Amino acid sequence: MTHDMEQTMACINCGRSEDELPLMAWRAARRSFWICPDCLPLLIHRRDEVMPRWDLSAHSPQDSG
Repeated sequence: MTHDMEQTMACINCGRSEDELPLMAWRAARRSFWICPDCLPLLIHRRDEVMPRWDLSAHSPQDSG
């Protein structure tokens, strides 16, 4: 089992576990995280706001040049 899969399976935003509701695995900024269906709209519609709060700062391709 990899280190990423050993992490606690809880929503990165609300903290609810897989025992409470379904979770989806995602990757960003070279990290794996879990998110529930209730919090997924935050990731989709307010990504620039929530990713730094979740310590998942994305780097655009323009930043590397």
